[in-house]
Amino acid sequence: MHYEWDFGDGATGEGPTPQHIYTAGGNYFVTLRVTDDDGRESACHTFADVTAVPVEPRTWGRIKALSRSGLLDPQRSFPTFPVQEPI
Repeated sequence: MHYEWDFGDGATGEGPTPQHIYTAGGNYFVTLRVTDDDGRESACHTFADVTAVPVEPRTWGRIKALSRSGLLDPQRSFPTFPVQEPI
């Protein structure tokens, strides 16, 4: 048996129980196509209603810049950037 999944967001998967993470909330049309060893195909469809859960942004500390010599330059640093977990 061969299992092909289309998760409706451009991502695909294979196997009877693939894992998938949606990166945005929405209503996705999901298709599973199964092909048996004799080449017979069957498909079924459903909708995945994904609700985005707000995530508190986390920040990293300041990142020190390297000088051209490869040593840390204490006079320069980059700002912090928020980092969010996948939805």
